[in-house]
Amino acid sequence: MKKPALLVSVILFLSFFSCASAKSTNAESEIRSALDKQVAAWNRGDLDGFMDGYLQSAKTSYVSGDSEIHGFEAIKERYQKRYGSDTTSMGNLTFSELNILSLDKNSALVTGHFKVTGKNKPDATGVFSVVFVRNNGKWKVIHDHTTASHT
Repeated sequence: MKKPALLVSVILFLSFFSCASAKSTNAESEIRSALDKQVAAWNRGDLDGFMDGYLQSAKTSYVSGDSEIHGFEAIKERYQKRYGSDTTSMGNLTFSELNILSLDKNSALVTGHFKVTGKNKPDATGVFSVVFVRNNGKWKVIHDHTTASHT
């Protein structure tokens, strides 16, 4: 291969990866924004706003402890029973140590830690992994696996 052809190949190769990296960074920013919106909704006692971060589908799933729940409505019902739907019962949510791994242009795996503090309940802490999918241009959780710490 001649030097000009090699140079063009290298430039195209680097351009491809810089575009892929830019798309990945944009996806990461959009996913972080989706998570921030969920936290803000939770902290104002807005369960519907929090649930807006989940894909409204029968295929959406949630796993915690020894339970496995399928379907957006069933997941919402679980949150409602466990945490209620106001600031007093829901408490304050924080996420930390977030790691976002792009799986392809329309899906990503996010891992992190959560903490829920409240006046009427002991703190809940633990780890989670969620799978996000891009649906109609928005990032939504299609699978949530949350494990509470038992301290």
